[in-house]
Amino acid sequence: MKKIIIVTGALATGKSTYSNILSKRYNIPVLNKDDIKEKLSDIFGFSNREENLKLSHATYEVMKYSLNKTIESNSSIILEANFHTEEVEELVKILDSSSYDYIFLVLSADIDILYDRYIKRSKENRHPCHLSGIKSYDEFKNYIEINNEIEYPTNNIRINANDFSFEKNTTLFKMIDSFINKE
Repeated sequence: MKKIIIVTGALATGKSTYSNILSKRYNIPVLNKDDIKEKLSDIFGFSNREENLKLSHATYEVMKYSLNKTIESNSSIILEANFHTEEVEELVKILDSSSYDYIFLVLSADIDILYDRYIKRSKENRHPCHLSGIKSYDEFKNYIEINNEIEYPTNNIRINANDFSFEKNTTLFKMIDSFINKE
């Protein structure tokens, strides 16, 4: 049976890196939200936060479309993004109406650690479409707290991303292996 892996969680938890590790390990293609958003931004541009949010919404729609096409083609896929509540609910509806097994890998970490990473990477050579959002610690904290309130289906694995040791955690890999190999 084909599988769907959704890698999600808070900003700056290492979702993209981990989804790429999983993609190589299981030979399953991955769609990373940031990659899609960067392409859309390069084509359409944006001049303010509202337009940037429209790019984010369009990115989600591309991911949802790709998920539906993956299901139609009886393939597997990894989706990676900081999905919002309504997006998680919509993905679950799509997946529950299919015959697919799926799992959510939910990455989280302490707010102070995440904020430090967020600030550091905003000073790196990040694509401009990722820099027009949160400005203060309080905004960041509020965003993370909202993300932490998302209810995921029971088929999820919570991953502590306070450090990046989870990326090589053999126990975690065994859990995901078990999901991948389940008939």
